[in-house]
Amino acid sequence: MKKISLLLLIVSLGSCMYKVPPGNVGLKVNTLGSKQGEIEVYDVGRYWQGINTEWYRFPFFIQNYIYPEPFKFPINGGLVITLSLGVEFNLEHDKISDIFQRYRYGVDEIRNVVIRKEILNSLQKFSADYDIDSFLEGGTRELIQKVNEDVQQKFGPQGINIVQVTMSGEPVYPEEIRRAIIAKIQATQNAVTRENELREAEAEAKKKMAQADGEAQSMLIRARAEAEANKLRQATLTENLLRQQWIEKWNGKLPEVISEEAMIYGRTRS
Repeated sequence: MKKISLLLLIVSLGSCMYKVPPGNVGLKVNTLGSKQGEIEVYDVGRYWQGINTEWYRFPFFIQNYIYPEPFKFPINGGLVITLSLGVEFNLEHDKISDIFQRYRYGVDEIRNVVIRKEILNSLQKFSADYDIDSFLEGGTRELIQKVNEDVQQKFGPQGINIVQVTMSGEPVYPEEIRRAIIAKIQATQNAVTRENELREAEAEAKKKMAQADGEAQSMLIRARAEAEANKLRQATLTENLLRQQWIEKWNGKLPEVISEEAMIYGRTRS
């Protein structure tokens, strides 16, 4: 029985302890008594919770968070754009008490309410600088960069360091804009296809012209060779014809006087 009582006492005491894990700061807020409203800061360890107190745990390492609910804001022209965003941030260790005194929120509420609200305010402040065309032509990332700079300047002095606001997906446009974007993309693809086909046709035409030039050169070379051959054949035929005519006209008698160098057609005098 004593062992059971001791065990229950240990469990009861354990439930009265508050744990501050590594990478966190614990804040104890006194809710009643002479210290009502006072805030005490605790580093890593286990602490007696006591009565009439509330505890908050604030991490000071960098946190990455994707907001489950997207942000909606108008651009120039009245169109409403939807963006899924995330935030990367951390709280300065030495300013966590001041942050709590300013907002009276835990870290989740600071992230989901305070930071989110300021991101939306910045989106609405700068989005009027963009119409749908400029938004499509790189305006999205430019807008996010402006939002980053704006929220960093606002929260930095408070000890809330916004590392960056990031897009976690592509923008969602109204249906009529989405259809127009699809049509524009299709038109661009068709133009690229036609340009590629034109280049292929030009390349094929140049190839055929090169082949035709090659064939023409080949024919010219063959024609020249044939002409030279014809000249040789003509010369040969002429010589043979003269010899035949000489034989036909010869009476079979040798000349009575023949010099030492004289030739009987095709033969020297021996």
